[in-house]
Amino acid sequence: IDIFCLECANRAFPRALVCPACDTQLNQRQGFLLLTQLNPSEEYKSSVLAGLRPDIVLDICSRAIAFYQYQTSQELCFRSMIQKNLEMKCTTLQAQLNDLIQDAAR
Repeated sequence: IDIFCLECANRAFPRALVCPACDTQLNQRQGFLLLTQLNPSEEYKSSVLAGLRPDIVLDICSRAIAFYQYQTSQELCFRSMIQKNLEMKCTTLQAQLNDLIQDAAR
């Protein structure tokens, strides 16, 4: 699933129904393009599950938790990569500084 803000989607999709992130052909009739409000109102959040069977509500909740776990794990991987890169840069700079100090002492 690729998610785009409305502004980016409006720029990309009028030209062709091809995902700019993964180059997948999209078909609006098959439901590949969905518009959704990412900041729904409190009223919407209070009413969206009303009338659904409990097993459906639990399935939706389970999917929401799985999606949250996925997002969290991706964020942790990303931050870990950034930390590793910064540690490598720090090590390199420390070695360069030590070389400069040794050269200056000679």
